[in-house]
Amino acid sequence: MGEESDRLRIGPYARWGLSPKWALLVQADYGASWDRERSGGRLDQATTFLQLFYHHFEWLIAHVTASYAYSNSLNSKQYLELFRFTTSARLNRNLIVGLTFAHGDIRRDLSEGREAAIFATIKF
Repeated sequence: MGEESDRLRIGPYARWGLSPKWALLVQADYGASWDRERSGGRLDQATTFLQLFYHHFEWLIAHVTASYAYSNSLNSKQYLELFRFTTSARLNRNLIVGLTFAHGDIRRDLSEGREAAIFATIKF
């Protein structure tokens, strides 16, 4: 709560280790904001995502992500969908390399597109 506007965000999440090889992460968030001094209305947003992980080996993991978002404040459309596949390998305790592929509403104008990338994460 603030002097000029109010904001609320709430959402549960769950992590579940289905087995030594499989894990699941689920989250849903709801957010609302409104301006007390102006009659601009209320902005609502709901986001959800689901990630399913598979540990091939201790050093190799793959996961699939599906996410959905709704908002009445988006200009181009009211919902966004994204599907992503990622696999990564921990080469040592400081270096992870991987590749990812995404399909969905990922462009700057929030329209549908596809992307593929190779990445490296370096931890100092």
